[in-house]
Amino acid sequence: MDLWKYPLDSQHCPLRVLSYAYPETVLRLVWSDKDGNPPIDRNREITMPDMQLKDIRTGYCNGTYATGSSNDGIEQLLV
Repeated sequence: MDLWKYPLDSQHCPLRVLSYAYPETVLRLVWSDKDGNPPIDRNREITMPDMQLKDIRTGYCNGTYATGSSNDGIEQLLV
């Protein structure tokens, strides 16, 4: 996070979910969107007085590691 312009800025906080132990041929991570519910949600009762969560985005990223290629789930928090 770059807080140089704080509090007059916005932050992009990526969270990467992956397995270092298993390659894509053994384990494939998929965001579940069952019954129209988003794969990532938040508790709206928990707030911070000086920050607001604007959006949550999910996606995928492929990576190559010593164990093989990996399918990584990416979550981006826009604050």
